[in-house]
Amino acid sequence: MKRLFALFLSAVMLLTLLPAASAFAVTDYTVETEWEATIFEREYHNSTVTTYPSVADGNHLLWIDRMADLPDFARRFYNWLEDNATADGTLANPSRADSYGSRKVYLVDTITGSVPFTYKTGDSLTNLAFAAAQADVGNVPNIIANYAFATYGAFDRDHPEVFWLTGNSKCGSSLSYGFENAYGGVATATYTLKVYFYLTADSFDVRREEYQEVGAVAEAIDRREAAIGQILEDYPQDASVYDQICYFSDSLTLSNAYNSAVADGDYTSAAGTAWECISALEGNNGAAGPVCEGYARALKVLCDRVSIPCVLAEGTARGGDHMWNQVKMDNEWYAVDVTWNDPVSTTKPMAKVSGFESTDWIGLGSETVGADGAVFSESHVLDNVTVNGGLAYNNGPVLSRTAYQIAENYLNMALYRCGQSYTAPEKEGYVFAGWFMDEALTQPVSANVTEGWAYAKFVLEDTLTLKFQTTLGTSAASEKTDLRLLTSVEGLNLSSVYFDVTIGTVSRRIASNTAYEQVKSGGTLITSPALVFGPDSRYFVTYTLLETPASMFDIEITATPGWETLDGTCVSGTQRTFRISDTY
Repeated sequence: MKRLFALFLSAVMLLTLLPAASAFAVTDYTVETEWEATIFEREYHNSTVTTYPSVADGNHLLWIDRMADLPDFARRFYNWLEDNATADGTLANPSRADSYGSRKVYLVDTITGSVPFTYKTGDSLTNLAFAAAQADVGNVPNIIANYAFATYGAFDRDHPEVFWLTGNSKCGSSLSYGFENAYGGVATATYTLKVYFYLTADSFDVRREEYQEVGAVAEAIDRREAAIGQILEDYPQDASVYDQICYFSDSLTLSNAYNSAVADGDYTSAAGTAWECISALEGNNGAAGPVCEGYARALKVLCDRVSIPCVLAEGTARGGDHMWNQVKMDNEWYAVDVTWNDPVSTTKPMAKVSGFESTDWIGLGSETVGADGAVFSESHVLDNVTVNGGLAYNNGPVLSRTAYQIAENYLNMALYRCGQSYTAPEKEGYVFAGWFMDEALTQPVSANVTEGWAYAKFVLEDTLTLKFQTTLGTSAASEKTDLRLLTSVEGLNLSSVYFDVTIGTVSRRIASNTAYEQVKSGGTLITSPALVFGPDSRYFVTYTLLETPASMFDIEITATPGWETLDGTCVSGTQRTFRISDTY
């Protein structure tokens, strides 16, 4: 069940006929028009008003960014809504807003203009001025009002933490006009058009009835924050995004039961907040329990609080109106349906914990077959329409085709990058070769980044093993020889390669930043490191101890190859102990 704006157009034209004006006077007449739009929570309503906004090219996270060529007045209105969505803002306390007669309003836009018109002796200049001004203005009031409604709808979807509004909205316009320079059958109509967004007007109030008393919104915001704080107390910040979403889903499904009144088709008995985040955040059941929109809005509020990209998605599911979420995990977007993770139990319809809760509807791709046996994009059909018959904001994030699967090498860096030195993650049969932001391992993580999740690169452990050579022909009779240590690397995304060498009681780290595509062995050119070390080897790295004396030929030498990754992690390979005399 989702809320939907529906537009109704009504015109109230208040024309005051004043005494005839002199040839150069500017008279002051006004005609008013009003429009209403409602986020209907229970049913669709037809609308005859044309919606002028269109969708922008590309795909966008925020709903407001999904509107093409957004006029300056619409952007200002959106910013004003954001700025005033606080306990002491005008959305909570309309008495702080500007006045327009008995109404409290936001002035969406003002347009002034003038247009000439002709008249004959005996004509009503007032009527002709009004007709000329009205013709010059044309559909502009409708267009501005439609952008205002579309902007308000986008704000509603982008900011589900704003829970105290009815969803009803109302706009009005005033066209003040007059005439001047009436001479010789020609006059000029002058006008000022103002379009207002109403906060209060007569019996209308943008706020729900229970939030219209001073302090009621502030008290409810405190409750919202307390509920969020309680959920975040055990939030697994070091877990994967998938596990974090599972935690949020469990927090909501185990503390709520789907609204029993709505489940029975009784919308009038359901609490008005059932469609709002606060219903699910606080945990409710019975007629106070959340509907799908309450679950989805609550999940977005939680994700927004911990900076997990998340949007509301709405359309139809199983033939009825529905709202769910799309969440970004590991650089891809996946569907999450918390409502379907908390199905209605026929045996325990009022129980918050029914035993049927699951995490089946987390991380689905567009082509994923869900637990109901249907392809997700067919079971959940997007329309993303806030105004019935209006703009379909379907240029949001694009879902992955396949379901989410956490990569084996996608790890929490905080477990390895604390303190003064970084430790390397381990994988049997492999050695660590650096942290990367992307799954393709092309974007190294900066050395100063110590938190978050990233992809660990691993290469076969044979890559970082040790070989050694002595000068061709070395024997026990030789007075000296050159000892060359060799290892290999898979690529050049390393800070350095080194050998930790111990000879007797002396230890030393010998670093190198030069790689070779080929070396000689026994006079033969070796052009394939993979043949010497392993399949992942691409380059040789060497260091030579020159003119090693014969007195050292039988001394035990221990050497360990290693490398420092671009992110500053030192990784040791396989240690080897040998003597130069082993070569002859």
